[in-house]
Amino acid sequence: MMKGNYNVKLHFAEIMFSNDRTFSSFGRRIFDVSIQGRKYLKDFNIMEEAGGVGKGITRDFNVDVNDSTLQIHLSWAGKGTNAVPMRGVYGPLISAITVTPNFKIPSNRLSAGAIAGIVIGSLALVLLILFVLWKMGYIFRKDQTDKELLELKTGYFSLRQIKAATNNFDPENKIGEGGFGPVYKGILSDGAVIA
Repeated sequence: MMKGNYNVKLHFAEIMFSNDRTFSSFGRRIFDVSIQGRKYLKDFNIMEEAGGVGKGITRDFNVDVNDSTLQIHLSWAGKGTNAVPMRGVYGPLISAITVTPNFKIPSNRLSAGAIAGIVIGSLALVLLILFVLWKMGYIFRKDQTDKELLELKTGYFSLRQIKAATNNFDPENKIGEGGFGPVYKGILSDGAVIA
């Protein structure tokens, strides 16, 4: 909880005892309520305050929270019953607690300027990294093998040209095996040697 003043609403309803003439009507629940170390309700009796059994009642308190903790203590005052109508139903009883700040809660959202700064800074960082990688030659560079192939002036040959250069795939022109089959040595009509 944030430091500040809060409205604490305690909801009570007597649901264990009855108000008829049976044994369960003899029970009395009397207790004290302390919030943040200060006693707000002394000898509080839900049935008397609500005007009967099964009726809800609320009590509102303005309390200050300084150390991010809201302490609510319900303590038996020792004045109610402790074994009627049955053992263990005589202690303090609360149905619900509502805590509402009496101040405007600051927004956790980022301002438009902060968002714009984050976006622009991130974009500048990405561009800087891309520039460094480009200068180091890791991106947007021509591959060295592409340059070598351009220097060799490679070209495309028809099947007829390849048959003529290899003497119709003569076994004497076979120089090895490649990934797609035998590799043959050939001589083009201009005297260039190819494989």
